Amino acid sequence: MSMFSLHPAYREIAPEFHVLAPNHAPLGEAGADKMLRAYKNAETSRTTMLLGHMDYEHSYLAHMRRNPELRPTRLRFLNFDGARHLDELNWNCPALWELSGRPFLLRSVLYGALQLALYMGCDRIYILGADQNYLESFYAPSEHFYREEEGVSDRLIHQNISPLKLLNDVYYSWQGYELIRRYAEKRNQRIVNCSGGMLPIFPRARLKNIL
Repeated sequence: MSMFSLHPAYREIAPEFHVLAPNHAPLGEAGADKMLRAYKNAETSRTTMLLGHMDYEHSYLAHMRRNPELRPTRLRFLNFDGARHLDELNWNCPALWELSGRPFLLRSVLYGALQLALYMGCDRIYILGADQNYLESFYAPSEHFYREEEGVSDRLIHQNISPLKLLNDVYYSWQGYELIRRYAEKRNQRIVNCSGGMLPIFPRARLKNIL
C-alpha cells in the first residue's frame, strides 16, 4: 500500500499487488509524482498496481499521461467515480464489494487493501504496518520507516483540517472498518490486526505467534 515501495526489502518481498487510493486534495501534482515515482523505482515483475481513480485534475491517471515513464508495467484501475461511502444501510450490498464495478469509496488506502483481500476470498487477512495513528500525527511527526521528505507527509494532509474535523473523519473511518469486519465475518473471513497503533476494530495478534 501507498509508500511501502520505499521499504528496503520491497523487491525481496515482491508483493503480488500494490494498492493506491485515489490521489486527492491537498495532495496535488507533487503527491502523485512521489507515489508513482517511488513505486516505479522499486517495481517488480511480480507486482500488479491496483490504482484507485477519481476524476481529479491531479489524479494518477492524469499524471501518468503527462509522465508516461511513470506508468506501472502491470496496472489495473479501480473506479471510484460516483462511488458511495459504506454505511449501515448499504454494507451488505454485493455490488459495493465488486471490484470490477464501482466499489465503495475509500476513507483510507487500507480500505482498498481489505476490499481486495476479501474479494479474492482470503479466509485470513493480516494487517501489517498500518498504524492509522492520524490523531497522533496531527500533533507529532509520523513514525514511518521512511523519512517524511521521501514520502507523502501526514502533516501535509492534515495541515488545513481542524481537530474536530479530524475527529469526525476518524469516527467515520472506524465505522467503515466495523462494517468491513462485519461483512468479513458474515463470509467466514477473518481480519487480524498485527500492526498495533490506533485501529481497535479488528482483533489483535502478534505476528511472531502467527508465523
